[in-house]
Amino acid sequence: MTHSEERDDFIDSANSRETSVEIMIAIADIACSLAHAEQIWEDADQHTVQEICETLENPPSSYCWGAAGSDWL
Repeated sequence: MTHSEERDDFIDSANSRETSVEIMIAIADIACSLAHAEQIWEDADQHTVQEICETLENPPSSYCWGAAGSDWL
C-alpha cells in the first residue's frame, strides 16, 4: 500500500481483527491498496499466504490470523 495513513489504519486494526501485527504488516507490504489488503485479509489465496509466511521471523503457527487463530495455514 502506498498511502501511509491507510496502511497505518489497516495495521492498527490488528486487535479488532484478532490478527497478529506481523501478519497485518506483511499484508500491507504486499497489497497495492487498502481494498486489496482487505481482500487479502478476508480471503488470501495459497500463493499470497506463502508470500506472507516468507516474511515472518517465526514459524507461521506463532501468529494469529482472525478467527482461525494460530491454525490459519
